[in-house]
This record gives sequence, structure tokens and C-alpha cells, in this order.
Amino acid sequence: EEPESKGRSPAAKAVLLAGCAVEKDLEIRKRMYKEHQATISTDDRYRAQDVLARQMDILFGEMPEYQRHLPPGSRLADLWQEDPSRAEELKIRRALDTDNQLLLDSYASAGLEMGWLFSYSEAIMVAKVASLWTTASRGNKCPFGMERPSYCRMLWDWGLVDQERVPYFWAVSLFDQAAQKARLVPVAEAPLAAVAPIAPVVSRWSLVAILDRVCRRHFTAETKGRFIGSLLKIARHRLPPHVVEESGLQDKTFQLLAAGAPVPNVDWAFAVLMPSAEAAPNSSEASDAMLGSQGDVGPAPEPQAAQAVEDSAGLVEPSSPSAQGTTS
Repeated sequence: EEPESKGRSPAAKAVLLAGCAVEKDLEIRKRMYKEHQATISTDDRYRAQDVLARQMDILFGEMPEYQRHLPPGSRLADLWQEDPSRAEELKIRRALDTDNQLLLDSYASAGLEMGWLFSYSEAIMVAKVASLWTTASRGNKCPFGMERPSYCRMLWDWGLVDQERVPYFWAVSLFDQAAQKARLVPVAEAPLAAVAPIAPVVSRWSLVAILDRVCRRHFTAETKGRFIGSLLKIARHRLPPHVVEESGLQDKTFQLLAAGAPVPNVDWAFAVLMPSAEAAPNSSEASDAMLGSQGDVGPAPEPQAAQAVEDSAGLVEPSSPSAQGTTS
């Protein structure tokens, strides 16, 4: 074959030989890579233990040296919850949001079908006060309901745990039956959402249903008022002052609920699901639809009734943690 002049492209045969050499070299590299990978175990290949240790550090981020408090024989792999897929996470968030919208039902038809011990106004306030425990422990990272640790702490603070009527394991099992795994992050699309911890969460609607079953073991329709009237006092005693102050809850509202009196036409019903001022409706007609349809709007009770509620400490047994001033 005649040599080509300088500056012209190489011969077709030379290009073909060079391509074959490159392909052969790639095949050799792939074979060597597979042989090398076969000698490495799965844990070493993906550094599974290092990743799991980092995940547990995030999960127990609020508890330094958590390993010292684990029972003997505990395995980290058993404590970590599998991450839901993107589609599953969005589906769970939509389901939680749909449940929460039931609390905004102007006629409270869903609540009536449930046969709750709480009235519509009482259910709204119970959900609002319960959210303070979530805010105290998680800030704004759980806007769609309550996660399990806050629920467990709230049970003790409210004095609802009783060895005979409300055993602790039974009250927690009610939560576990309705809980779904969700990331504790306000927005699923947040930049750091992928590293946010995952915890069992229930919607506010499910939380009210759970507390209704628990409170039925302690109270009746005649005695529930004093307990609900004491919730704000318990929150001030148990939670940081700024959490209660920022909630905007007032003693007068709880006095009216404790006395079984009609609740004035206020906008706190919207604040349960829409805490920001921008999201809350400003229309008085919307507020009438929320509370007026239930017949909750009316004059304030007599001063003697309000004073009697103010003097009461709630129907909590002296042996309960809330009455003794101890913490769990």
C-alpha cells in the first residue's frame, strides 16, 4: 500500500486496526473489573456499615451517645426504617393533607360520622394544643401532623397514661396502627429533604381520633370540659414559654370550652392547618361557616362559670405525671 502524503487522513485499514485494538482493550478492562468486584463483599463494596452508622447519627441527632442507651443485643439495621420511594412519599403526604382537610369541614360531617366525644370546637382546640408538642420538639419540620416521640411525650404530660384504664403500650399501639412513614421536612422538594430523618407520623385528623379513644377511658360528655380547659395550663407548665406565646392561644377560649359555653366567632380554627397569616382567610363569612354552622357562636358565659373553670385544675389523677409535675 502506497504511503499517504503528509496532511492527509490515515488509511482505512489503519483506522480499522486501531478501533479493534481499542475494543479489545475495553473488553480486557471490563473482565478485570468484574474479577476484582467478585472478590469484594456487598458490604465492603457499598460501605453499608458506614452509611448505616451515618443514618443512625441523623436519626438520633438529638441524643448524643445514643449507643449507650440501646438495649443489649440491639442491631442498628433493625432500628433504621427503609426509605420510601419518591412516589410513595408524595402519596403519603397527599393522604395526610387530605385527612387534615377533614378538620376544615364547615359542617363537621366527618366528625359526626366518627361519633367523637369532642365537639367540633373542642376537636379543633385539642389538635391545636397537641401541635405545640410537635413544634417544641421538631419546629416546623412536621407540618402535617405529629410524629411518634412527641405523641409519647404528650401522653405523659397530659396525664392520660393509667395502668388500668389507659396502659401506655395500648395508647402507643393506637398511634402505630394509624401511623405512616414520612420525612420530617416541611417541603418534600427542599434541598436537604433527602437527608431528613424519617419517622412514623399521623395526620391531625387521625390524632384527634386517637385522643378521642384515649379520653373516653377517662372522661364523659359531662366531665371532658374541665380537662380541655386545663390543656393550656399544662402546655405552659411543660413547654418552653415561646412555643405557647407564638401559638396565640388565649385562656378565655379554654374557659368557654371548659364551661360548655358557646365559643365566640374567631379565626383560630383556620390556624390549625394554616398557621401563617398569609394562608389564613380574613373573611368573617368564612369564619361563620367554620363555627357558626355548628351553633358555637353565642354570648359569653356568666362570670361565675368562667371563674369556676379557671379555679379547676382538670380531671387528672394525682398519681399522673402531669399532676405531680414530673417529666417522662
